[in-house]
Amino acid sequence: MAWMGAIATASVVVLLVAASLSATKVTGGVVAAAGAGPVPTEPVPTVAFYGDALAATLETSARTLSAENDAFTVIPGVTSTTCGLDHDANRRLVFYEGQIPPECSTVNAQWATAIANGASDVAVVVTGISELSDHQQANGSWVRPGTSPYDDQLSQLMTNAVATLTAQGTKVLWVNLPAFSAGPGAQVDRIARFNDLVQHVAASQPGTVTIADLATWAASQDASIISPSSSGFTAAAADRILADFLGSAIVGAAADALSSDPATADGATTTAITSDGTSTPAPTGG
Repeated sequence: MAWMGAIATASVVVLLVAASLSATKVTGGVVAAAGAGPVPTEPVPTVAFYGDALAATLETSARTLSAENDAFTVIPGVTSTTCGLDHDANRRLVFYEGQIPPECSTVNAQWATAIANGASDVAVVVTGISELSDHQQANGSWVRPGTSPYDDQLSQLMTNAVATLTAQGTKVLWVNLPAFSAGPGAQVDRIARFNDLVQHVAASQPGTVTIADLATWAASQDASIISPSSSGFTAAAADRILADFLGSAIVGAAADALSSDPATADGATTTAITSDGTSTPAPTGG
């Protein structure tokens, strides 16, 4: 009968469609043949923040930004509202007065513990509020950025910090200091010298450190919005920095980190993130 023939034909079509569906699967929006294995996806890089109140305020904005897209994921680092890299001394002028808190002596150990607990692809370092101060030496004299004894001490602290953060392959993105607000914090010479020391440390360790030139980028912005204080950046300033400058710098540093992973590429190129967010080869000499 005609209707029996139609049913037989329909049954064949259903069987063919079922067989076709069983031979394919949808993975992440891409149709892949069964047995071909999962479709590889791009890894989402991880970033952690290290430093003083400048780092703490930028970290907050970075978490907000990362929640809105999948460019990177923020994992725990170590930030402090009172400690920089310096420790075991009296300090005066600029932002702080008096003895550096005892807990600041353990900053490097805290950073090492954070790395041991889970090294990020990128470590963003932002510090300088305490380091810009005058520091009293054992002989009673006072030194600051730009004086030989203190420059040597600060360079060593920076070098130690980089060694700690890169112990498990993490790439360091060191954000240099912008101009601070007017008043005691507006120490142009000290800030310039601090940034010179950061640049020297980066140049002496090619392949591990990238400089994010916030100083140049911030100089082209509204100083009343971008300039930090002893409390770090305002929420509005931190959001602006992440959205218009540092976010792209983090992505660039993460790409460098992932490309240097033996599992993904043969090597990496050290870059410096400039004021417009583009990448240029980092200097290799001091």
